[in-house]
Amino acid sequence: MRACRSEKGFTIIELMIVLAIGSIIMGMGITSYIKILPHLHLKTATRDVASILRLARSNAISDNKSTTISVSGNALAFNGKTYGTDWVDVEIYYPSVTDSYPNLSMISGKRAVTFLSDGTTTIDTAAGIKDGEAVYLKNIKETGEKIRVTIDGRTGIVKSQKWIGSAWI
Repeated sequence: MRACRSEKGFTIIELMIVLAIGSIIMGMGITSYIKILPHLHLKTATRDVASILRLARSNAISDNKSTTISVSGNALAFNGKTYGTDWVDVEIYYPSVTDSYPNLSMISGKRAVTFLSDGTTTIDTAAGIKDGEAVYLKNIKETGEKIRVTIDGRTGIVKSQKWIGSAWI
């Protein structure tokens, strides 16, 4: 007499189906992730710029002396250190009149901002970012997304704004 034995486990067909479904789901996830990377790179660079500006302001207040940040190519520099050289697909740019931003606040060629010991910024038309001016960032791969990091010259407060096509928010 033959004993009836129960078989446990999965067939090779069942395993192949599960692998195929898993591969499809992972493929969709990777594609979505790749599409969002330029946006994430821009947000990271924006946070970096805002942090660097806040750090420079903080140093000026705590050291009780002026601190100057300069724009060097696609990076910011102060106190002998350069920041932003590791940004991927992001660049600092200088808007022109043809960008048609309302209240365009940075004039091409301005390359530095100085925080004074009281935390305010200089209003230097030759070399500084004056009251309400900004550092502008954009994606190299995705030209539609642009962000500016503004500095209030009277208070030294730093904030970021995104361009939505007709206004900064």
